[in-house]
Amino acid sequence: MSRPEYVHCVGFGDAIRTDNKKTWCGFDHGLIEPFFKDIDHAALNGENQGRLIVCPECLSAIIEALNNGYNT
Repeated sequence: MSRPEYVHCVGFGDAIRTDNKKTWCGFDHGLIEPFFKDIDHAALNGENQGRLIVCPECLSAIIEALNNGYNT
């Protein structure tokens, strides 16, 4: 997946996932590409007008989960 360096995926923080997903969109970055630790980390970046942008696929997955009442 090729994307600008300022677009970052959102991780699950310390949550243990049974499906082994590392990010909300499911993209496996391995240990190479950094991402937001969790939703709070991404939100704080936006609140502080940081230059990083949340991956659009992660954002869609987070919104869908919130609409469905999913609790991480």
